[in-house]
Amino acid sequence: MRAQLARWLPRLVALAVVATCAATAVVTLQDRADEVAAEEAALRRTAADARATAAEATRTATLLEELEEVRLAGAADVRAARRDGSVADQVTLLRRLLEAAQAQILDVRQLSDAQREQLDVLRGCVATLDRVRARLAAGDTRGAAGHLAVGQDACARAEEVTDGIVAAVHPFDFPDPDVIEVDGTYYAYGTNGPGGTIQVLASTDLEDWEVRGSALPDVGPWARKGLTWAPAVLRTYDGYLLYYTVRHDAWGVQCLSVARSASPAGPFTDSSARPITCQTDFGGSIDPSPYVGEDGTPYLTWKSEGETIGNQSVLWGARLDRTGGAIVGASIPLLTVDRPWEGGVVEAPTMQRLGGAWILLYSGGDWRTSGYATGYARCLGPLGPCAKPADNLVLQTDDVVEGPGGPSVFRTPDGRPMVAYAGWSPGAVGPPEPRRLHLAELHATADTVTAS
Repeated sequence: MRAQLARWLPRLVALAVVATCAATAVVTLQDRADEVAAEEAALRRTAADARATAAEATRTATLLEELEEVRLAGAADVRAARRDGSVADQVTLLRRLLEAAQAQILDVRQLSDAQREQLDVLRGCVATLDRVRARLAAGDTRGAAGHLAVGQDACARAEEVTDGIVAAVHPFDFPDPDVIEVDGTYYAYGTNGPGGTIQVLASTDLEDWEVRGSALPDVGPWARKGLTWAPAVLRTYDGYLLYYTVRHDAWGVQCLSVARSASPAGPFTDSSARPITCQTDFGGSIDPSPYVGEDGTPYLTWKSEGETIGNQSVLWGARLDRTGGAIVGASIPLLTVDRPWEGGVVEAPTMQRLGGAWILLYSGGDWRTSGYATGYARCLGPLGPCAKPADNLVLQTDDVVEGPGGPSVFRTPDGRPMVAYAGWSPGAVGPPEPRRLHLAELHATADTVTAS
């Protein structure tokens, strides 16, 4: 009987951690949906109401960051229990983790039918663990094994509920990711979290990520709070620059701005008097991504939102000045829509030198669907010209992730090129479901670019 318990408990330990992450993610999803509604309402409310909304959003963000700290602490406890704990210790730990998962789901003010079903599944597995723990406490290993056998279907369903979180490296919503490596530590930046700010994570192994809170406490003085996304960070000679998308308060279009910090974890400060670019004639500018030429010259690539005004989206590139805060010379169009899979949209560009050539990764399609994907073009230089090969898809929906997009390229200390991107869990596509952070290694040859 102990052998049977030994076979099941490691799997259930992992399941409990994943279930806890899933439950926390449900809270994050609901809060994110509430935040979007609040952002829309804030556009019509007075300045006083907007300040109150911002304060509430900050409180929510703080609570969710605390939840993540609890989750990370729980994961450490699980590793310790696996190593040192008795069977009873492991079952007790499992029970505590799943109980926390239930409590977090119940914190959501309104549960959808799907979320209620998830809660029932978790409760079923918790009930099994309760019975197993009681039998172990009584010294009845035969009875514990019997309860485990009877309840294994409930825990298998719990495993199905949490399917998809395992493939991601971070269980929460983390769209438009950007990753850099600094002295052996990786920093990941993602589109605004529950508090309406830029998220930042840190990791030393690309597997366990620590939440570092908000990277950008406030936007530039000319910008409107709330409509902030697509961060990307560049290391410079005197610190770090965070490029991001934000709404111009007076013009009402999305623009690009830059904030500065002495630390990759922030906080970043934006004291700019004006945006880097807005391209109002092209529907606005979004999705900035900095890169550096072979001679050390900084560049920036981004998207104009022509599709929002009846035209087409365009990917652009331009040289930056030494400070990284202003464009020098003309903005050069790099890529437009011409493939069926792009669905009339190209966006989220990132330019890097891979396999001896300049490669422009980008996404196309509707980000809310499983048809969203990532492709590439080859460029003769950091500002083009660029051309798409016949088969240019790099990431597309599979049995692990749906709608993979918003890529950014970074390198490990040993020089391996990696791509960070966001995607939906299979069968859970579209808002308010989370787009989670995924990583893959890039492989570039003279003929292809692939990710694995």
